[in-house]
Amino acid sequence: MGTNFAWSLMGNIVYGASQWAMLIFLAKLGSPAMVGSFTLALAICAPVVIFTNLQLRNILSTDVEQQFRFRSYVELRLFCSCIAMLIIVTLTIVMQYPPDRAVIILLIGMAKVIESISDILYGRLQRMERLDIVAKSTILKGLGSVAVTVCCLYLTHNLLWTIAAYTMVWLLLLLFYDLPKARQVGDETGKNIREGRIIEAAAIKRMLVMALPLGAAGFLDTFNANLPRYFVEQHVGVTELGYFSAIVYIMIAGAMVVSAIGQSVTPRLAKYFSRDRHAFGVLFRKVMLLGAGISLVSVLIPLFFGSELLAVIYTPEYSGYNRVFQWSMLGGALWYVASFLECGIYAIRNFKVQTPILICVVASTCISLYLLLPRYALVGAAVSICIGMLVRLLGGIIIFTYLYMLSGRRREARESYSCQ
Repeated sequence: MGTNFAWSLMGNIVYGASQWAMLIFLAKLGSPAMVGSFTLALAICAPVVIFTNLQLRNILSTDVEQQFRFRSYVELRLFCSCIAMLIIVTLTIVMQYPPDRAVIILLIGMAKVIESISDILYGRLQRMERLDIVAKSTILKGLGSVAVTVCCLYLTHNLLWTIAAYTMVWLLLLLFYDLPKARQVGDETGKNIREGRIIEAAAIKRMLVMALPLGAAGFLDTFNANLPRYFVEQHVGVTELGYFSAIVYIMIAGAMVVSAIGQSVTPRLAKYFSRDRHAFGVLFRKVMLLGAGISLVSVLIPLFFGSELLAVIYTPEYSGYNRVFQWSMLGGALWYVASFLECGIYAIRNFKVQTPILICVVASTCISLYLLLPRYALVGAAVSICIGMLVRLLGGIIIFTYLYMLSGRRREARESYSCQ
């Protein structure tokens, strides 16, 4: 697991840093308005794609009993990806964006769909604990995205051509790295990615029923993350959205490190939970302590070095938004701990409980934005992030404790029945 963690951490750090670097170069070589247009397109496309992804990667990576064939996962992902693209096209038409912004949104949608196909291949490799291959793919994707972003911005100063170039990089990586690697690697049954020829409609239907709560949870999670962007764009403007999105992305970069840890330990937690409860408890406590340490550091850095850091990373104009930075990182700290709790919930394989938690999170964030943004502008938006993440953390604690205790009682009941 140590090797997997190292590769996963490296891959997510490089990829997160690369995505962050893209925003930095957009800010330095472009303008806050350009950053705002880019992040608005992401805010429109990401919730749609996340919902249609149905978080199949989490289901696949924890499917240690191989309840479904891998081919069924791929077929469902491809079908849902087509639905996602149709929804994005429809939203672009209905919202009547200017032609240049509409094309940007569609290109971002294509990039996210390509990424979702790679994601299901990553789930297979993650279940087999081959995160080294996943990490190499994300590293190539991140570095390639940065390279084409810098070149296109420098040569054209055009956001549309920049997004088109990095979408092409993601497509080439899927075709010439992700797919060949997934075909080469066999799973526990010795079969490869080409297994079977017949679409198993019944299996896909069962998987869809299982995955829909996770898809809804993923949509609510991403929608909640983008809610401040919608409010800021409507009430303050696309330029201020550029400043806000660039600052908040530092919090998201930290979440990618947390995600790396979660992706490396979740399959192991799932195995321990089904076979060795003591080992599950030991590993889970270690993960939570590590998460607490990451959260503490993420709060202290902006508190003492916030203005200087913003000026160095972006431009001196960003240093005037240090309070936004401090509040957003406090929200990030709460988010990181909640994410580790969710790893435990995924390991227990209870996928329905996340939806009611996230409904409460979205409601609290939306109400906070409605009340705070008009009066406190971007600081109010950052405080709203904190309020939403606090609700998420408290809900995660309650749900995980309940599920863990319930599973313990059921296990004791089975053992008592078997002894009779």
